[in-house]
Amino acid sequence: MLDSWINTNFQGLPAHPLISSPNFRTGGTGEENDWTGVLAAVEEVRGSTRRFLDPEPGPELERVVPYNGSIEFLHPMGLRLSYALMRIAVHRFIHVGEIQTVRSLLDHNIDKMFGPDWGRALA
Repeated sequence: MLDSWINTNFQGLPAHPLISSPNFRTGGTGEENDWTGVLAAVEEVRGSTRRFLDPEPGPELERVVPYNGSIEFLHPMGLRLSYALMRIAVHRFIHVGEIQTVRSLLDHNIDKMFGPDWGRALA
């Protein structure tokens, strides 16, 4: 989402060749043999995003760009930066919840492993 929404849509950068692979899109397998390459690609995407979001003053949060992705209701109104950032954060926490649920079902206590405030680091 950082690559397609922030870097491509808001910054006009080309999609990262590895991160934009169909394997990593909705419905993709997520399979990749080169995890070192994936980790490097993730850092490149995050670096591009940070360079856009971190300078003072930050980007205009109410900026809207055209959107033609899979979320149909955004097509007529476009993608607002504030919405994109919130949706990206929520998406991450959904996956954290899934992981915590699976680990709990496997009798792994998250609080014992990482402490009771483990979620604060993600926020």
